[in-house]
Amino acid sequence: MTEFYLVFFKNKNPWYVFARIIELVDRTDYSHVEVVKVVDNNWKDAICYGSIFPKSSKIKLSELKKHYEIKDTIQLSVVIENPTVVLDSLMNKYYSFVQILLTGIKLLTGSAISWLPYVKVNLSKYLICTELGGIFMQEACQYKFETSPEVLSVSETRHIALSYLYRFGEK
Repeated sequence: MTEFYLVFFKNKNPWYVFARIIELVDRTDYSHVEVVKVVDNNWKDAICYGSIFPKSSKIKLSELKKHYEIKDTIQLSVVIENPTVVLDSLMNKYYSFVQILLTGIKLLTGSAISWLPYVKVNLSKYLICTELGGIFMQEACQYKFETSPEVLSVSETRHIALSYLYRFGEK
């Protein structure tokens, strides 16, 4: 049986300022999220799909854990027949610092800029980790949420996944 999870990570390097800024602005203990594919509950060989500078890619969870610590794991309720097709379509896209900047502005200004949560910066030509997770939740899981995946924060991504987890009565 194949299962998919959103896994939230903290960069192990305490001097990686970019990650610490994301954690500070988003008020979390993690700064990165990936979609993880687990076959037959074999976490040892799990595959992560995510977006880290310079490009989105897939990597074994064991490799990613060399640089990142797992902080939270949320099982996703996939409804399409072949969800890996969605993930594969999002691979090899360049990282978007513009999206990170807009997401930070959205978090810092709250609702002061009312249109910001709905902005579509580049229509998935470029990706950040939360956008990849958001697109997967929309397309493979059919989760509905108002915020554009392009400007989801890490905490918003977690909140969406949790709201559907509890809605379907899992865990």
